Amino acid sequence: MKILYFKRALLTLFAIVSLTSLYAQPDHVYLIGGPVNKHNPNWLLEDKIELTKDEVNPAIFYFKGYLSYNWRGDERGNIKFLISDSWTDAFHPDNDVNELLSGTTSMSQDSRDTKWFIPDDRSGDGYYELTLNTDLMTLTVDVFRADPNPEEIYIVGESMPCGWDNNNPEVMVREDPEVAIYKWSGVMNSGDFKFLHPLSIGNWDFGYTASTPNEQVTIDVAQDVIFEVRGADGITFNDYKFYKNEVAECTITVDLVSKTMIVTKNGETSALDLWITGTAIPGGIAKLVSDNIDPNTNYHYYGELLTGEFKFCTTENIDETTQYYVPVSSSDAISENISVNLTSDANVVGWSVTQPNEMYKIKFNSLSKNYNGNIFNIDNVYIVGGATAVGWDAGNAIELTRGTGNETYVFTFEGNLIINTEIADGDKFKFLLQRDWNPYSLHPQFENELITEAQYITEKHSVDFKWAVDENKQGHYTIKLDVLEETIEAIYDPNHTSSITKKEGQTKVYSTKGKIIIKSTAEKCKSIEVYDLSGARVCQKLSVKNTEMEITKGIYIVKITYNDHSTKIKKVSVQ
Repeated sequence: MKILYFKRALLTLFAIVSLTSLYAQPDHVYLIGGPVNKHNPNWLLEDKIELTKDEVNPAIFYFKGYLSYNWRGDERGNIKFLISDSWTDAFHPDNDVNELLSGTTSMSQDSRDTKWFIPDDRSGDGYYELTLNTDLMTLTVDVFRADPNPEEIYIVGESMPCGWDNNNPEVMVREDPEVAIYKWSGVMNSGDFKFLHPLSIGNWDFGYTASTPNEQVTIDVAQDVIFEVRGADGITFNDYKFYKNEVAECTITVDLVSKTMIVTKNGETSALDLWITGTAIPGGIAKLVSDNIDPNTNYHYYGELLTGEFKFCTTENIDETTQYYVPVSSSDAISENISVNLTSDANVVGWSVTQPNEMYKIKFNSLSKNYNGNIFNIDNVYIVGGATAVGWDAGNAIELTRGTGNETYVFTFEGNLIINTEIADGDKFKFLLQRDWNPYSLHPQFENELITEAQYITEKHSVDFKWAVDENKQGHYTIKLDVLEETIEAIYDPNHTSSITKKEGQTKVYSTKGKIIIKSTAEKCKSIEVYDLSGARVCQKLSVKNTEMEITKGIYIVKITYNDHSTKIKKVSVQ
């Protein structure tokens, strides 16, 4: 009987030791919690960070990095440690309450779901070196350096080699780990950019932005950056970006102590000699042409493609020194935003042409190594904007006249551009390729570029730039757009009579008690619409000249549209 009891005791002891060993020797350990939570509000397993296992002792794991009390989400300062893609068997403080992340604390894997915490007063924000020992069941803070800023930050944007890929952004590092000054050097395109916090990798919710929309970069001048968090308590998220208007080799320095950014130009760039070659190219090879905008990094081929394949190359005569730009994976010629590799292997497959056509538009950026190609076919171009006769009404945008013969890709607008002071962006306009805002539109290279100074047009996908009308040059314009060569030319005629001004002067809008009255000595109006200040339309009349509208007391916006699509907008107060 005593022997049987002794055997049972040994078996029990063996089971306890086995279970303890099982818990104490995981293959992996992961930190998870509020400080590393990229989501709002819940913790997600995908945000966990794996610790480094000791090379000699498999029971010891290390974490080195920055932790801070989060700006949003659940349990913003709390952490614990997982051993798998599961919430079970986590390491947590061996206590009935949460413990401060400091010193050495005992830990457990029982059912109590307590955590270590970083204080909400941000006194615990900073750089940590932690040692987790699964034999001793302890967590030790070996090093803590108070620092509210991350170890590294990132840049993304149209001006960056990585583009807007925030899973593979450009990295900015500290030259001195104890000073929150970050630097990046390289070639920048013209275009917009912003900075990301590490919690923004894979999302867009934490960033360092400009203080104003589309803020122009001034070389060698410090400009303010603002930390923005989407969804944080009581904080408005402003996704403002910086904009650089030329290609150059630059260094960007961000100082998160003074909250400033400065761009320094290191040198100019020069254009490459590149060719397009393959069975799809008539004659076998043709030289790529530099674009109007960023000619040292942007190149194009406009013309015929045959059934076959093509790639870009660095020499006109193919030899052992030739290098090739090819798609990262198999790609058709009609593709958008295709990543490109540079290789010396002449046998690597390029782009396939399955739809031969006389007019392809192929574009390649040598900095971002990005390819875009399509069959070029633009049938219509429309103008819309506050300075036009139709205002910002895309459905009634004014169609441009298409040229013929050698000017088949040239579209012409002839009409009035008058600043409308009663609507937003009343001095601006842009061009659409359909009577709708999407999917295609044409823009200037810079925000508020004066139409009299404009030279080039571009398709902007991330910024909605518009042309502006000089207040001293309102009136009749002839504007020509070459949509293939991407150029624009505007001619202002100060001696031409403005039909918009004439018609507005012939139409009077006023109010009396309970009524809005419209009287016109011009032809009938196409429509008269009345909107309240929320933007809701409350009245409408079609094909009228003189009319009265009964309406309740309030302030209203009256929009008169004439038969030639010109408009008059007037704010009235009804008693």
